Amino acid sequence: MDLTLIRHAAVDTAVARGDEVAVSTRGRDDTVEWARSYDASGRFEAVAACYVSALRRAQETADLIAAEIALPPFVIDPRLNEIGTEDHETLERGITRVVARLNELADQHAGESIVAITHAGVIVTSLLGLFEIPRRARRAWLEPDFLSMTRWIRADGRWTLESYNVTLDRSPRRKTS
Repeated sequence: MDLTLIRHAAVDTAVARGDEVAVSTRGRDDTVEWARSYDASGRFEAVAACYVSALRRAQETADLIAAEIALPPFVIDPRLNEIGTEDHETLERGITRVVARLNELADQHAGESIVAITHAGVIVTSLLGLFEIPRRARRAWLEPDFLSMTRWIRADGRWTLESYNVTLDRSPRRKTS
């Protein structure tokens, strides 16, 4: 299975509170540009299935992408929701949830390419869980960009990280210090 995890589009950080956060105007514009660029590249021609988190920002991103790229319909999957959105979900429980779901998808879609629109926490926990990276209170952190792609391949029961945080070629958006 070839799995591409895509982080949802940018949100307005001034009003980003809770689970029902909408994609910002800039996020909408960026998503249309992103989708048109990848549609022209043919990157998603062989996609067999598409999944999306149940949270608003991910679903809006999926709707914008689907309007530009001919893809199978997106299936809403709450197991791809952001880490911590479930009642009392700890990081460890989130990792268990995400790794279990990725393994289920790999079993269900063996030999196929699939796409999932999700969240930074899901992408990061896929790395922590599949690489079995020890977690401590103080550590470095990975922060995937909005609309970035992380690509996993599972073959013969083994996961391989093919790419992480791939974005369109444009100037960095994050401030550095």
